[in-house]
Amino acid sequence: MLLTIATIYLLWVVLSYQGWRLLFPVRTAYLLAILTGLLLWVPINSLPVYAYIVGVTSYLSVSSFVLLLACCMRQWNGNAAHSLLHVSLCQQRFTYRILAYSGLILYPMTLGLTQFDPYVLGYWHSFPGYFYVVVSLLAVMTILSCRYRYYHLPLIFTLSLLAYAMQISPSMNWWDYYIDPWIWCYAVYFLVRNLRNVRLAEKQ
Repeated sequence: MLLTIATIYLLWVVLSYQGWRLLFPVRTAYLLAILTGLLLWVPINSLPVYAYIVGVTSYLSVSSFVLLLACCMRQWNGNAAHSLLHVSLCQQRFTYRILAYSGLILYPMTLGLTQFDPYVLGYWHSFPGYFYVVVSLLAVMTILSCRYRYYHLPLIFTLSLLAYAMQISPSMNWWDYYIDPWIWCYAVYFLVRNLRNVRLAEKQ
């Protein structure tokens, strides 16, 4: 629940910042966006606003939190090439491509399109052996990511493992800490939009 609330708060800040920056300088707009986020705790019929949002989004993942946090930091400091927080388009494409592939493997198979359900691999408390299978795959992906100096995925893997160990969300399945349907949909959207932009640039 804590992870989901933090992610919703970050999303609220990112969206409200887009409006405030039209009226105020960057730092003032970000301060107002942070303060506006406090509205999430305003009670309505004895429940805070964030509780109604969670009712729609369900529980969100570490991937959503990390990528939203990265977005906040880039908006605050800029994404210029000389900035320490600069994230290249190649790294963004790599990260979202892995998330998109993960969702394509997980969600259709979980819905029964195949005889094997990969969602079972995330129940490490009930099936400890699956832990070594998944962590081995994560280690390979981490080595590949670090080779190209793409550090978002290793960070997501590490934090999702820590979050699962600490059980900061109600789910007992590691997949729910790693990815959620919302970030998967955004990953697919990002890749489709990027592909469209590349094709438009080629035609010009």
